[in-house]
Amino acid sequence: MFFGDSEKSIPADVRNVLDAAALLQVSEFCLFQLAYRHWHGSDTSEGSIERHFIPYMFRSVVPFWVRQLCRRVLQAAADGTLDPVDFGIEPSRVGEHQPVTLVRALAVGGTVVGMLLLACGLFVGY
Repeated sequence: MFFGDSEKSIPADVRNVLDAAALLQVSEFCLFQLAYRHWHGSDTSEGSIERHFIPYMFRSVVPFWVRQLCRRVLQAAADGTLDPVDFGIEPSRVGEHQPVTLVRALAVGGTVVGMLLLACGLFVGY
């Protein structure tokens, strides 16, 4: 779906994981967590997910329960009915990160102005 001809060597299962994660806008690891929850009906520890994720990363081994979730995500996308909420993805609230962004912007702006004033002062000879 998202890969060009130059990446045909990627196994189909891995391509599906990458595509499904991109469609849901989550990491591959998060996709494994979601797949576990959907298949087993409960969450598990990160360590438990890592035991399945490491073989995926190094040997392209995709567990059947991850493969199943990928198929559902890709089918929903193909049907035009993909809603990440249906897969347990919480929508981010608009403006949720704005206060931190504003503080950072003000800090960076203040630093730049301060550096410019210092440079001007050194140049003029104050």
